[in-house]
Amino acid sequence: MPQTKVEGRTLFWREIGHGPATIFLMGLETDHRGWFNIVPRLSNKLRCISIDNRDVGQSSPAAEGYAITDMAADVIAVADVLSLENFNVVGQSMGGAIAQELARRWPDRIRKIVLVSSFTALPARTLRVLDAWKRLRGAVSLHDYYSTVLPWMYPLADFEDTKVVDFLLNRAESNPRPQAVDAFCRQVDAVSQFNSADWLPEIGTPMLILSGQEDLIAPPPTAERLHDLLKTSDMRLVPDAGHALALTDKILPEIPHIAHFLREPLSPPLLRERPAPSQCRKGARR
Repeated sequence: MPQTKVEGRTLFWREIGHGPATIFLMGLETDHRGWFNIVPRLSNKLRCISIDNRDVGQSSPAAEGYAITDMAADVIAVADVLSLENFNVVGQSMGGAIAQELARRWPDRIRKIVLVSSFTALPARTLRVLDAWKRLRGAVSLHDYYSTVLPWMYPLADFEDTKVVDFLLNRAESNPRPQAVDAFCRQVDAVSQFNSADWLPEIGTPMLILSGQEDLIAPPPTAERLHDLLKTSDMRLVPDAGHALALTDKILPEIPHIAHFLREPLSPPLLRERPAPSQCRKGARR
């Protein structure tokens, strides 16, 4: 079983495919299985390493609170075990925050990053929503909890069909390793405290930003903030997609763009010079 020990905790990952090493990092209360739409379709082009973050899936629970920086250190620990000198990162939501920290603290190790439904900092409304979810998580059944949460995660059209809603609820409730309430609260606290706005302009790692047009947790202006602050980035607005973009078929048309971006050779001039806003945005949104 692929795992390693870090400070007495177990970190689990799953690896498939061949090509440039790429680490996949999920968001709140979601383990490596959340990449079911993406990893199988990229495994013929990339070496895909999907990690269970601490406090979720088959990785160990934490004994106390932590920060996104600590979660980034977990990723480096896995990369060291795998002898990865450098690698790409794909991060969904909180996973995107971890990816940014990796680029900040270990810039020589990170080749390229894809940020899906991510942010420099969560909006004030989202912080209030997450605080309410913390209180709700242990107070009601999982069915009632997910019935409340899913409308924030998926686009409007998905709720026009009761079969789709039932499928989403069943998938959420069928997790064989549901996250413990205290573990969920620790992850919420970590991501709620994250803010990269002050140091993101210094990051030279090329990034591709994917934002769902109907994202309520990290709305498109949040993604645009990322795009504006980064030295080298491209942004794609995905129509009819919500926050759980990587977990839906709305991500499928974007997979060729992800593969091309991650496999394309690095361009050294782009790493040294910040493009003018018009250049940075040219052809970036659709």
